[in-house]
Amino acid sequence: MITRMFTAALVASALVLAACGGGSALPTDTSTPEGSVGACVEGLKDNDIKSVAEAVVPQDAMQQARSKWQTNLANMSESEKQQFDQVMGMLTAEGAENTLFAMAEPQLPEYQQQLQFASGLMGMAAMGIDQQEGLSAEEKDSAKKFVGALNGWLSKVDLTDTDTVKQAIAIACETARDLDVPNASALQQLSFDQALGKGGEILAGAKQVLALYDLDLNEVLDSVEVGAPAVDGQQAKVPVSLTWQGEDFKFPVTLQQQGGRWFANPPQPTPPAMAPPMESDGSMAPPMDSDIQTVPVEE
Repeated sequence: MITRMFTAALVASALVLAACGGGSALPTDTSTPEGSVGACVEGLKDNDIKSVAEAVVPQDAMQQARSKWQTNLANMSESEKQQFDQVMGMLTAEGAENTLFAMAEPQLPEYQQQLQFASGLMGMAAMGIDQQEGLSAEEKDSAKKFVGALNGWLSKVDLTDTDTVKQAIAIACETARDLDVPNASALQQLSFDQALGKGGEILAGAKQVLALYDLDLNEVLDSVEVGAPAVDGQQAKVPVSLTWQGEDFKFPVTLQQQGGRWFANPPQPTPPAMAPPMESDGSMAPPMDSDIQTVPVEE
């Protein structure tokens, strides 16, 4: 479970840095391209997933997501309900911290190997950047520099450090208890907006876990600066800069105007994940590049 949470938070952080990017006085008026980016950043800093979604997802797409959320909850299979109950039961049970650590400890060396493999993939990602169309030479250099910094950070992460793993598990358990969604029945009572609120609590917990591994997402977000957009009809490119690990990064965020507001292009709304999946025997599932949501949303 701890590796799933760690991997999910890592992926989320990479997407945040690549797609939204604030220092003080960021614009937040979503009728402007720079304001949409600023509103996204401020929402992420505040763990306000709803405001982030509203900043980057058009209203009609949000309504579709709300409808799909309710439909998927109503159509949860018995096995999905049992899996959710099992995971939340393990996370929130008395003494869950000790139980989960005992389950995780034998698998830590394997998780470390998987993390090292992910680090090796960063080199391939850097090579692929040169093939990306629409990026200037400066933007490609910045992207490759960011991938290098991400790889450098990954190489320092030690998932075999048992003291840190215990702290991470404790954060995961505390976060799960604070959600107050102990079972599938309680999950099914949540509206889409309430689920987004719970997603904000999960994001806050993920930030705490990443901070244990020397990645302070709020510090990175505080460094974001948003420049003047280049507008071409209903499309705009907003220059964004940020600082991470002592390095400065610059990249464009592409937005599309719709209904007098500016949104990420293309929008891909999804309800928040409520819990990581587990194997049928109760062990933690290994990290994968797939959706970690217990209740998947059909596209």
